[in-house]
Amino acid sequence: MNSKLEQMKSASKSNLEEAMNTPQATFVLDSNWRAVIAQLTLLTQAIEQVSEKASQAMTAEQMNYHLENQQVIFNQVKAECRHIQQTTAEQTTNSLTSLISQSEKLSLQAGKLSEEYCSKLKSLEEWKHKTQLKTLRAIVISQSVLLILSLVLQIWLR
Repeated sequence: MNSKLEQMKSASKSNLEEAMNTPQATFVLDSNWRAVIAQLTLLTQAIEQVSEKASQAMTAEQMNYHLENQQVIFNQVKAECRHIQQTTAEQTTNSLTSLISQSEKLSLQAGKLSEEYCSKLKSLEEWKHKTQLKTLRAIVISQSVLLILSLVLQIWLR
């Protein structure tokens, strides 16, 4: 009996310890479930958007193809620019050569015109000088004639 009592005591003690050792319980309320469902809906929408954008993004192969096309276009534009640069340089050189030759011709013409002007100016000066001498001679002769006539008239009137 003692042993049975001891067994009962020990079982009672272990049951009491087990009853006192209760784990914490978690309650999930309706509001918790709604928040979890709302969060899952948001995550699903985000995943759909990411999946949509990922389907629109280029693959590495597509990106390489696009980059190769861009390189071809760049090389074509570069070649066209070099051609334009060469053509422009040639045209500029031709224009400068033409301008230099024209300026030399104009310089020669200016020199000829200057010489011609100087010679005509000299001729004009000589002509003026001759004309002035003739005029002066005519004045001197006419004054002399007037003086002589005046003397003759005075002598005659006396």
